[in-house]
Amino acid sequence: MEMQKLLEMLFVLEKEEEKNAIEEKILRLKNGKGGTLFLRSEKDFGQNLFVRYILAKSETTCYYGKGANQALFAPYSPFFSCFPEFFSQFSKKSEKRFSQELDGLENAVYKGTIGKATRYFSRQHGKHLLLEGLENPLFLEFAQFLEKKLPCILYLEDLHNADLATLRLLAFLLDAFSHKPLFFLFTASPEVLDNPELPLELRGGNISAMMKIKALQRTVRPKIAGRDPKQLLQEIAQRMDVMDFYPIDEKNLTNIIKKLLNLRFSEKLLARLIGLMEGSFFSFYQVLVYLSQNILVHNGKKWQLKYAEDEIVLPIYLEELLKENLQDISTDSLLALQHAACFVGPLDWDLWKNTQDHTEEKWQSILQESLEKGILQQYPDKNTLVFANEKQREAILRESKASEKMEIHTNWAMCIEKLKFPAYFSLHFLKNGIEPQDSLNPFLQAGWNAELSGCYEEGYEFYKEASKCFPELKEMLEEEKKSILGLFDPYTTREKGETQKSSLQKMKENMSFFISSNIQKRKKQTQEEIKERLYRILSLYRLVAIDAEDAIFDTTLQRIIKKIVYAYSPQTFFPLFAPLSLYLLKVCHWNKKAYPREDILFFFDILTQDILFRRDYTNQIFFWQEMQKAQIQSDSERRLFGIWEKKAKQESKNPLSCSLSYIQAAQLAKQSKAYFHAARLLYTNIQYIGQNLETPGISYLEIESLRQLGIVYEKAAKEEEQEEKKHFQATQAIAAYIDCVNQIWRIHEHSWLACKIIDHALEVCQIYSLENDMLVSLQKKALSKKAVLYDGEYTGKVLVLAGQEEISAVEIVEKEILEEGVFPEILLGKYDIDLQKLPQEYSSLILITSQSSPEFKDFWKTLPGIIATSKRYESYYISENSQYPCFFLLGKEPLDTLETTVKFSQSKKLSSYI
Repeated sequence: MEMQKLLEMLFVLEKEEEKNAIEEKILRLKNGKGGTLFLRSEKDFGQNLFVRYILAKSETTCYYGKGANQALFAPYSPFFSCFPEFFSQFSKKSEKRFSQELDGLENAVYKGTIGKATRYFSRQHGKHLLLEGLENPLFLEFAQFLEKKLPCILYLEDLHNADLATLRLLAFLLDAFSHKPLFFLFTASPEVLDNPELPLELRGGNISAMMKIKALQRTVRPKIAGRDPKQLLQEIAQRMDVMDFYPIDEKNLTNIIKKLLNLRFSEKLLARLIGLMEGSFFSFYQVLVYLSQNILVHNGKKWQLKYAEDEIVLPIYLEELLKENLQDISTDSLLALQHAACFVGPLDWDLWKNTQDHTEEKWQSILQESLEKGILQQYPDKNTLVFANEKQREAILRESKASEKMEIHTNWAMCIEKLKFPAYFSLHFLKNGIEPQDSLNPFLQAGWNAELSGCYEEGYEFYKEASKCFPELKEMLEEEKKSILGLFDPYTTREKGETQKSSLQKMKENMSFFISSNIQKRKKQTQEEIKERLYRILSLYRLVAIDAEDAIFDTTLQRIIKKIVYAYSPQTFFPLFAPLSLYLLKVCHWNKKAYPREDILFFFDILTQDILFRRDYTNQIFFWQEMQKAQIQSDSERRLFGIWEKKAKQESKNPLSCSLSYIQAAQLAKQSKAYFHAARLLYTNIQYIGQNLETPGISYLEIESLRQLGIVYEKAAKEEEQEEKKHFQATQAIAAYIDCVNQIWRIHEHSWLACKIIDHALEVCQIYSLENDMLVSLQKKALSKKAVLYDGEYTGKVLVLAGQEEISAVEIVEKEILEEGVFPEILLGKYDIDLQKLPQEYSSLILITSQSSPEFKDFWKTLPGIIATSKRYESYYISENSQYPCFFLLGKEPLDTLETTVKFSQSKKLSSYI
């Protein structure tokens, strides 16, 4: 019986409930509704065969992917098989961020010693190259890319083998498309992560327990950056409908065998057969294939035993049975299947045919034989092939000798190189091919591609594995260092034994060095040659310096690098040092000992002090923020608030940007407990705002500056030990809060924020025993204003959710809502409200929060996914559904959210929806 027909019969008999569940969700998809299903099993009991069978009967567009059970496979590898064009384009786009010129500066102006001065004082600055958004840009772009393909099914199998980057992307997509016509269908065996299987040769009782333990340890995939894949897999399952896929029980197996073969087996033989089947559909079919080839003979319409039962010898393990089933397969088919088994992931039919020189008729024969034997299975698109089971692939591989597998891997590498596949594909084959040393460049390219995709942990793993495979890289790096030292400082390359030569000899050599050096400058020292040598050094550094205790770049090499950098314009070396510095800082977020601290500081300094213009505050701030996250330098916050202050002065002709920069500088000064500087910056900002009051929206920034000034004085009072100074600081805080309230009322009489500030100021007075008559008077005034507000007539009600740190942004939104004749209900903190199902009394929702807001941590798990498919207007998002609009005013920090809210207010989008 053919595998497909047999499986159809088994699925109807055994898995009718699961079959109906999947078909029902496909039907919902055809009606424009999405869905999720996580098909979970302790191990592979045939759930992949089952899903492929059902999808083959569906006419809905389906995209397939498979978790690759291989170490160091590429980030997002399950997606690459179905969306290769997107990931290729994204890598190219990411690379341009580092390679574009810094405003097209002229090379001559910024070279040499003069260049050092001009870079320091120049007002030229780089483009906004590297600042990251609220979410991984790849996630957002992929969500927008995938939305164009709706409605569709996204089917990923063996998710327990997926890389961490894929799992993170899936978690994002589940939120992004929770209300879209996309059916997420995943299969996984989470227990496989914890219970790896021993190789066949180590299962005997004569093998020591220690050897078995070591073998199991080698089969477990390493955790990247301390994150457990199983934990993330469980989080994904919690967001989906989960259905457990159970094995066929022994009773049903017994009945099926008896009905199918119409034979009576002894209980002993029957138990042996059921043990080999393991309750799996795949194993069931393979046992039947074995019986039909070795034990049974077809007599008319009935099966008969070839031998007496006591003469029958069954394989002990399924792996041995699979080997027996391959005995009568043709040589051409076996070789083709060995090529397929060495390939990782779903196999394109046209790609497979490139591995050997056969006619189309022969290839069709090989395919047909593989399908009938139950070795391969076709995805519904008929052009994608996959092994019916991972054990089948392993059985094919065991039939190949080590030398044959090396040749096959080399053959695959040649095919992939011709088709220009990503580097991580050729990396796998070259590493296991005849000449593994050829995998060095793919190792480097794979790590670089991971960096471009924002997967710095995975890039680190590529580099770490390369350092293990190529211990000679240390020697190679030393040679590269000597070669570049020889170009710029020939004295450093001489051997120690030469130091005892006579002074006359030294003078002659000095002269020859001088002459040869000048000749070299005219002949070989071109910009491209030096850049190429430096690029090799920095590329090798990523590999060699992993876990190194001492710095790789000593003082002599540092001096030469600085000399090289100043020999050319800044855009020449920015694409080299910017990605390296960013990679090292990102890695240090989770492993501070991954690379030598001295080298990291050197690369960071040469980038921020010698390559970037000192007044390029945009990129200076970006890299200093990464330094702050990495916590390598303790003074990062102090350096940052100094740069923000300089940026504010640079933007003096743009009042909104300038004022926001002053507030940002003050907040960083406050975080570093430099309260004097924080107050100074806020006073400066208030004076600056007073000179630019005609600028729309800037009055709100004056309110925030006064509020922040009160907070600064209050914090200073809490940490002050002298009572007299403590009392003075608290008094200043109260004065700032009062000024803030008065400023609010000049703009908005019915302010919710004014009441909050007055209540807080009264609490401060109570703590420090200060007079509060003025505040009590303000409180009475605020209550009367609130009473007038509640007496008004409104046509609707808007729910405003915000964090405690976003209250200044709430003030802006409240005024906008009231001007539309609608009443705002403001709630601070964490609330269990479904964004898709608001209570009927609300006409719309406005959510104001930042990523740093502690009250909305749970919301941020789902919000990025929601905004991915919302309408985006510069820095805010509007999500529409059939009942009401949702406005998301977001930012990384509260100040970012305030800026977003100001822009939202100026756009007047609220009036167009309400």
